[in-house]
Amino acid sequence: GGGAYSGTLDECVLRNNVAFTQYTSGAAPQWGRGAGCAQSTLNRCVVVGNYSEDCGGGMYGGIAYNCLFVGNSAGSDAGAADGTDIYNCTMVGNSAGSRGGATWGADVYNSILWNNTAPDGADVSSTACYFCRVGVIPNLGSDNITDDPMFVNAAEGDYHLLPQSPDAYYPRS
Repeated sequence: GGGAYSGTLDECVLRNNVAFTQYTSGAAPQWGRGAGCAQSTLNRCVVVGNYSEDCGGGMYGGIAYNCLFVGNSAGSDAGAADGTDIYNCTMVGNSAGSRGGATWGADVYNSILWNNTAPDGADVSSTACYFCRVGVIPNLGSDNITDDPMFVNAAEGDYHLLPQSPDAYYPRS
């Protein structure tokens, strides 16, 4: 974890961290995973602009509650979060070089995954989503929808929901 490892973070900003793979002669590589954080619990945090050479640009492993993941990237899988349990989060504008622009190998509940990019699975790949708003309905999970979440001003980084958004007053879980 570039920004944090194996901790609990409340109302923090994890910004512009980097995780590179380290190669040592005669030893297995230490993969660059979880640039924002790894094996941690996040509560009401903002994870923005992190880069992982391998996977989990924003987060690798752990649990995220009520967080915003924006503009994170990974060289391989999961621009925002890899192998993570995600609850009530928003993931926007993340990217991965291979699979899952937002997530790969995650379980996601009642979250918005929107406008992420990857060659395989723009928003999700090998991820189960339940009661989520996603660009394309994933193969795993249930009760997901693809309608525009109606952000106040995504172009300016305001990911609050407009009053007319169906998610603004009626959470879907």
